[in-house]
Amino acid sequence: MKTYKLLHINIPIILICIMLLVQLIFFYFHKQSLLYKYF
Repeated sequence: MKTYKLLHINIPIILICIMLLVQLIFFYFHKQSLLYKYF
């Protein structure tokens, strides 16, 4: 029960971290593609 509660609290934090990571990766690849376009 205690671990479930901890997991339940951590799920939003984990989701936010994943979303941030995904955005960062997309941004990085977008920059890379732009660089590739221009150079």
